[in-house]
Amino acid sequence: MVDHLSGTYVVIGKHAGSGILFDGAVKLTRSGDRLQVVRTIAGQTTTGTGTLEKALRGETTVLRVRFAHAGQDYKATYLIDGDLDNYARLTGYVYLNDGSTKRVGLEALFTDFGQLQRQ
Repeated sequence: MVDHLSGTYVVIGKHAGSGILFDGAVKLTRSGDRLQVVRTIAGQTTTGTGTLEKALRGETTVLRVRFAHAGQDYKATYLIDGDLDNYARLTGYVYLNDGSTKRVGLEALFTDFGQLQRQ
């Protein structure tokens, strides 16, 4: 499944804590049994790692991403689904890793092979 998730995504969401809306890009690249994650939002690039983990007592697999931004450690938990062309679509929550988030962030990632913007 790691190979299926590898690729470039358009991301839209709300920042954790503030609820400010944003858009940007996320690139997932296989690195062994993990994913290297590069997030570019508002011109700022952060990197992290993603792993496939079991949730809901092992009933489903989620993508958990860990990254740091502005001196704080974050974790994101994405449900894995697909679009009508069978590309991955990820939706999830973003929160501070220490559990102190008062307002979680929301994100939706859509695979981008150029079909989302035409010349």
